[in-house]
Amino acid sequence: MAVSATDLAAGEAFFNSPEIKSLPWISANIVDKQGQLVFSPHIIKQIGSVSIGIIGLTGPHNIQIPSYTITDWKTALTNQLSDIKDKCDFIIVLSNLVSSANKEISELYPSVHLVITADKKRGNVPIHQLNNTLFTQVFSRGKYLGKLDFQWSPLSIWRNSSMAADGTTNFNSFNAKVKRIVPSNKPEDVEAIVQQINKSINNYRQ
Repeated sequence: MAVSATDLAAGEAFFNSPEIKSLPWISANIVDKQGQLVFSPHIIKQIGSVSIGIIGLTGPHNIQIPSYTITDWKTALTNQLSDIKDKCDFIIVLSNLVSSANKEISELYPSVHLVITADKKRGNVPIHQLNNTLFTQVFSRGKYLGKLDFQWSPLSIWRNSSMAADGTTNFNSFNAKVKRIVPSNKPEDVEAIVQQINKSINNYRQ
């Protein structure tokens, strides 16, 4: 779970509360007054035989937050990729940066395979490809739930699965669906969607 500047506005006490502190917050570019990282900069997940690195990047803000400083995201991302790229097969960036900065990620960091963004000026962003990096996001505040399916192997390039009619297999394919969550949705309906996604993940692990 990447930390945004809006999250930081809740203050240091918020993040030190037991129920919040236990959540898997990540940010590679938030430091304290001593210049030390406040949160874990990344996590590494093992899914089947694939090692997945997840890096968090926090965007700039106009909020006064005395306890924390948001540092340059390029320096932070460069350092984190240097640390994990040889340990991970697939790299995801959870980004709270603006769109122009997210675009730079695809241009400057080809080792990043997927960027899940959280640009508050945009709503649902259909999955799209820039260079060999995929980008997508869903609307804020839990109003939509997104599901991304992809087939991936090293040394291949991304192609939308709708382009696979020629029978080509030497590519990385992707497809995405977004489900709207509205007040009329019953909790059990939302839970059913989550269960379906978890089932897909578990099937892949097997």
